[in-house]
Amino acid sequence: MIMLILACGRSANGGEKPGRTVLHSAADSSAKSPELICRLQSNSPVEAGQPVLVEFALINPAGRPVYVLRRHTPLEGIFDDIFRVRRDGKILPYIGPMLKRAAPKRDDYLAILPGDSLSNEVDLARAYDFSEPGEYTVSLQSLIRDYSWQEDTLPTPFDSYMSLELACNELAVIVK
Repeated sequence: MIMLILACGRSANGGEKPGRTVLHSAADSSAKSPELICRLQSNSPVEAGQPVLVEFALINPAGRPVYVLRRHTPLEGIFDDIFRVRRDGKILPYIGPMLKRAAPKRDDYLAILPGDSLSNEVDLARAYDFSEPGEYTVSLQSLIRDYSWQEDTLPTPFDSYMSLELACNELAVIVK
């Protein structure tokens, strides 16, 4: 199996290019993996001590629905160290909640219809220390733990997960 990662960079007009997902699975990959578009946006600049709001969006450009497990992604909030946050080149430790969960249920999967998107806004200041003024860089270090093209196969047994690595744009957040 060949893995291809499409990194994102800046477009010609200086805006962020959204990232794309890549198949990352030991499972049978005979069915084409979804090519979801991943995007991060923030409310930068922010005042020290104020919320650092980041919107995470997944867009499905495929011609059929895809079902994604929302756990360990910003779609459920921040309940694990799913972002890499740096200030002055140093990685900040995760200080948010950690959850242990039972096996997923059907309700833990979200459908992204063809041409549609799912998004959620999270406050990074609840999980990482943004109290010091400076420039922070934020990137997603999570993946979609499981996905399926067919709703009737959900939930997937843990040993049959098909995961998707997400390549989202990196954010610069200015704290004043």
